Formats: sequence, structure tokens, C-alpha cells
Amino acid sequence: MNGYYEADYYEVLGVARDATTAEIRKAYRKLALSHHPDKVPEEGRVEAESKFKEISQAYEILSDEVERSKYDSYDANGGMRPDEFEGEFGPEDFFNFFTETSSRHGFSGYGYEQPGSEPKPPPKKKGGKTEDGHVDFPITLEELYKGKVVKFTSHRNKLCPSCQGSGGRPKAKPRTCAKCQGSGSIKKLQTLAPGIVTNKYVDCPSCKGRGELFREKDRCKPCTGTGLTEETKILEAYFPRGAQDGHKVVLEGEADEEFGKKPGAVIIEVHQQPHPVFERKRNDLYATIKVSLAEAICGFSRTVIQHLDGRGIRITSPPGTVIRPNEIIKVQREGMPIPRTDTAGDLYLHVDIIFPDNGWCLENSELRKVRDVLPVPAETAKDFKIPENQIDDVDYSITKTEDLPQYPDKNEEASQQNGAGEGCTTQ
Repeated sequence: MNGYYEADYYEVLGVARDATTAEIRKAYRKLALSHHPDKVPEEGRVEAESKFKEISQAYEILSDEVERSKYDSYDANGGMRPDEFEGEFGPEDFFNFFTETSSRHGFSGYGYEQPGSEPKPPPKKKGGKTEDGHVDFPITLEELYKGKVVKFTSHRNKLCPSCQGSGGRPKAKPRTCAKCQGSGSIKKLQTLAPGIVTNKYVDCPSCKGRGELFREKDRCKPCTGTGLTEETKILEAYFPRGAQDGHKVVLEGEADEEFGKKPGAVIIEVHQQPHPVFERKRNDLYATIKVSLAEAICGFSRTVIQHLDGRGIRITSPPGTVIRPNEIIKVQREGMPIPRTDTAGDLYLHVDIIFPDNGWCLENSELRKVRDVLPVPAETAKDFKIPENQIDDVDYSITKTEDLPQYPDKNEEASQQNGAGEGCTTQ
């Protein structure tokens, strides 16, 4: 048998394929005693070590019900394990498929391997970093305006202090992983298209990519051989005044630890929450204030809004200064602070003028006083020089802008007309 498993393990142990666990154990003990390297002369020790390793690998697979089931399934499918058909492919996998599979079917040249050869697994991973951890942190606009120090609890894997992450007892020696033959990776088949598969190597699930394992008796007791313990600690991050939505704080070395690798970083990303009063646009702030008609015409001086830090913002409109509908008051440097500077964006206040309700004044004398102090309209009917008998009194209603009819643009209207014309037939 070739490919994922290197030998017929039933044949190695000399047992039938329906052998019981007890029969497999008995056969293993007998063969292990007769082929143990310490039991043979010096000149036969190399061969004995190879045979002993093969016997041990066979027993490790066949004595485990799960592994034995996988092995039997692999053998029954002609060397393809059902659980190897997983995942998706990139363009490079398409090329790998032809280079790897064609070599098995006798093709060579153009970079293909020689007939009968198997693609080589990648070397065991050394060094590198563990995956970064990501934390999404919701934050209010007030907190971003003033700056904030946040603390949160972190749970991560840390190298076992007893075995330093090796997973073994002191002075214990690991053995080669039987599943990956010490390479630290196993081959999985991935479907490229119906009927087309390719090989991909992934970390061996048995040894976690190390290529070595400790016997159960040699495993570190505090971590049960995993090489890891769980650590809980308080992490702290500072978001500066004026930090933007999506601002990231990187805490290097605070991600999970893993044997032979440097720990990655914990990356905290802020997500600015909507605010009921202010809208932020980069470093500027926008808000709406309400001003009465009297204030808009006659002027005023009052606190119109409470800022994000609790301060009141007072606006003074001198007498004689008229604020018109939809005008915007700009207050310089009252927007969001700009990080690492002593300046800030601007505050824009949209003025919403509140007009009096209908019937607010029914006394003609009072209305006359108001009319007398207001400017005379620039245009009257007399200016049009229209005879009185040609002037109509009409009924009307007040309509809001959002209630006006919606009209298609020229291109849309032409398209609708063309569409209507297509349905017409000539009689």
C-alpha cells in the first residue's frame, strides 16, 4: 500500500482484518519482543529498529478504533480517505493537481515528477507567529471626544510552565508521529471540479504539526501533554482623543502562545456608536438647533446645545442680524479633537426656525404693529400693473417639500416612452 499509509498494517502484525483488539494487542507484544533493537546483535540493530518502528506504527493505528476505521476506509477506497475531500482551491492548486496526479499515471516532463513518485510534504513549520486575536470594541462619541482607557479580561493559551510547551515530562524523549511519519503534515485531497481533485498538505491533527509525540506515560501531567495551559489576565488599551471609527490598538505578544512560535498580537478595533444629537464627519461635528422666528429676526443670546464633554455652547446673534431658514452656523475648532495635535475640527449647527402656529394672533391691531415694523414686501400686485378685474382670488394649501410630486429625469422618461411604444401594433 502506498500514499497516505506506507504499509499494510494487518500484514505487518500478522492478523486478520477482522481481528479483535485483544488479538491485535497480543500480536503486537509478541512481535515487539522479538524485534526489539536491544534483543538483537549489533549487526542487525538497524534492520530491527526499522521493523520495530513499523510494528509500533501498525499497532498505534489498529489499536485505536477511530484511526482503525479511517485506515480501513482508506484501504477500501483504493488509497483515498473520504475525509480528505475537503476545502476549496486556489489557482495554484489547479497546477498542483496536474503536476502531482500526472506523475502517478506515468507522465513526466514540464516540471512533473518521475513516474511512481509521491509529492513531498512541506518541511515542519519552525518559528513564525501564532494567529492574531481580534476584539471589536463599541465606543460612544463622548468617549472618543474625551479619550478613553479600556480594560478587559483576556483568556488565552499559554505555554505550560512545567514542560515549557513541549508536552513531555523532564528528560522524556518524544517518538515520531505515526500519522505524519514525522513530517508534521498530512495530505488531504480537495475537490477542484467534479471528478478532479488535488493534494494539499495541512498540519497533522495528531501532533499539531510538530512531527513528534510523547507516549502517554511520558506526557506532562499538569497540561496532560498538550503543552498549554489557560491564562486569564487584564489587558489595557488607550484610545486617544479624537480617534476615528475603526481605530486599532495593537497589543503585541498577547495572543495565544504555541510551542516554537512567537505569540501574535491582540488587535482592538473601535466601533463608534450612533449619537442622538451629533453626527460626525471625519473631524467635524454636525447638529441641529431650534430657533424661534422672533429670535431669528430680532437676535438672541443663549445656550443652544450641550457639547460632548458637558460644556454648554452659547450663540449670540446681535439685534438686526437675521438668521434665515436652512442657514448653518459654523463654530470653529469645536469639532472633534485631532489626535497628536492641539487643534480640532469645526462644529456646524443647522438652524431650524420654528414658525408660530396658525391663529397665534387674531387681533388686527397687534398684527398691524408687527407688519409696521417688518420691511415692506419688495413686490405687490400694483407693481405688475394688472387691472383689478383681471386678478383672481384662489384657494390654496400649504405643501411640504417631501410631499411634492416626483418626476423622472429626461433619460428615464424617454425610456418609459420607448417601452410603451414597443407594445403598440399597427392596425
